[in-house]
Amino acid sequence: MSVLNSVFSIANKANTLLLANEEHPVVSNAKLTGPGATSALEADEHYVSLRASGKTLDAEKALALSPATGCAMCMSLAAESSDFNPASPAQAGNLTGFLNYVNELFKCPILNNELNDSPSVTWGSDWETTITNILSYYVGIDQSSLNQIRMSLRDCARAAASNPNTTQRTDLFVQNTMHIGEDLKVYLYKSFIEMIYVSKDGGKNEPDIRRDETHFKIYRVIFDFKQSEWPDYAKIIMPQTDASLDSWLNNNSPSQNIKPINWG
Repeated sequence: MSVLNSVFSIANKANTLLLANEEHPVVSNAKLTGPGATSALEADEHYVSLRASGKTLDAEKALALSPATGCAMCMSLAAESSDFNPASPAQAGNLTGFLNYVNELFKCPILNNELNDSPSVTWGSDWETTITNILSYYVGIDQSSLNQIRMSLRDCARAAASNPNTTQRTDLFVQNTMHIGEDLKVYLYKSFIEMIYVSKDGGKNEPDIRRDETHFKIYRVIFDFKQSEWPDYAKIIMPQTDASLDSWLNNNSPSQNIKPINWG
């Protein structure tokens, strides 16, 4: 069995276990990092403005020069075709949709897979410890950007813990990071989370126990976006989606479009 098939076999087994319970929100967060982030946002804004004004040919030229926008478009298309809605974590079927989303990304010809594994993470005693553990598995990201990602993971933790009156559950973190340096990398991290509130009354000579426990299993996928090939694909991708880098970052989910993607 290939590494790719092995990892997704494990993920699908985990998915089967998760679906045995009623509520398993997929908590998703997108992040743009790296020294090229500001320039990428400016190029994206220029493309969006041209497209909105009806200047299609100029928009096509601008899109060809904005690989980060193209990368966001590809990820948005994959999410739409997979019925994965990152803007609605508790949507029915969203966990299965997420797994389909990852599989769809592997079909994109301008995303080159560089890493696909499932390392074990030391169990943390609280959210902050666990977030620190997760950060140690981010490959190829500078410290300044790691600090930004820590803030995003804290946002994810707050969202994952928002279900009231639940003492035990399994959620799914999804951290999508687009890092723009000399290369354009996509870091996709997903973590199955088990949160347990332990409450035990002590005996005559034993203390009461009141503590939170969090157990993590993390999956990592890293893609390199082939920037030099993007201009040839821009005209193919542009008619298929209204997504942009800005909409991807803000989880503005376009209407679901469950149909095959023309990857060119």
